[in-house]
Amino acid sequence: LSRLLPSLSAQQAVVTGGRVVRIQGRDTLGVAAAKVILHRVARAAQGPIDSTTAGRRGEFLFRFHPDTTAVYLLSSGYAGIEYFSSPVHLNPVRPDTGLWLIVSDTSSRAPISVASRHIVVSKPGKDGTRPTLEIVVLLNAGTDTRVAGDSSHPSWSGRLPPGVLNVQVGQGDVSAEAFAFRHDSVLLFAPVAPGEKQLLYTY
Repeated sequence: LSRLLPSLSAQQAVVTGGRVVRIQGRDTLGVAAAKVILHRVARAAQGPIDSTTAGRRGEFLFRFHPDTTAVYLLSSGYAGIEYFSSPVHLNPVRPDTGLWLIVSDTSSRAPISVASRHIVVSKPGKDGTRPTLEIVVLLNAGTDTRVAGDSSHPSWSGRLPPGVLNVQVGQGDVSAEAFAFRHDSVLLFAPVAPGEKQLLYTY
């Protein structure tokens, strides 16, 4: 089918845009002159393909010809943190021009809570160990992104069951490089933006 439809990677131009905004209390403020980057994520390659500078109210607009086999994201940096949008809609008939790319101030005291924690324990193997999957959803209910006070302290930490072995990070909302596992604790060194963030690890 791909041989019969080579034009799938050169569709009609898509228009997408919106505003870069920062939530302050109950107000939403546009971030003037914010740099906005359009990213393409495909199997063969991924990375930025275009960028623009937002206007005085944080407004921005992109026009591009999408590859329908790829996913497109928007990002903008603020206070040293890069914030990403949800995937961009690629329907040229209905332009996705009302996106809000939300950024925030940072704080090492922004409260983080555990919204949910699920532990799935498998049947024991021949050696008696039980493969286990743990899913933790963190909630930042405030308006500031939680960051670590310094590089030696995590932005969040949680407990692991005693005696766990071979801890590995799964495909959650945080890359494996942001985790550390020490004794009976899991340490997260990534910033936690407002909203929910899912962590997944096995042992």
